[in-house]
Amino acid sequence: MSVCSWYYLLYNKSDHCSLFPIPWQTAMEWTRSTPLQFATEVLLLLYQESLFTVRTVHELLWGYKDRLLSTIHVLHPEIDPVFGFFNKVTGMQDFLMI
Repeated sequence: MSVCSWYYLLYNKSDHCSLFPIPWQTAMEWTRSTPLQFATEVLLLLYQESLFTVRTVHELLWGYKDRLLSTIHVLHPEIDPVFGFFNKVTGMQDFLMI
């Protein structure tokens, strides 16, 4: 059994994590000191995002649809509206083997 398979077995899909909304933090970093910074801040206020978000471990690993990424996807189709640490990772079958 590979290391990835062991990692998959160690977590409970329904466990919750509180963390910074990573797509939002990345967008704010990318747009810092650019004309898009104001637009990103307006979206943050419009969507009423808080400093922390609560997601399940399953959502963080395999992906969830993010509102900011969905908005950006309309303008830039190459941006995936789904965020997850292992979203679209090659060799995902290793994680699913039990």
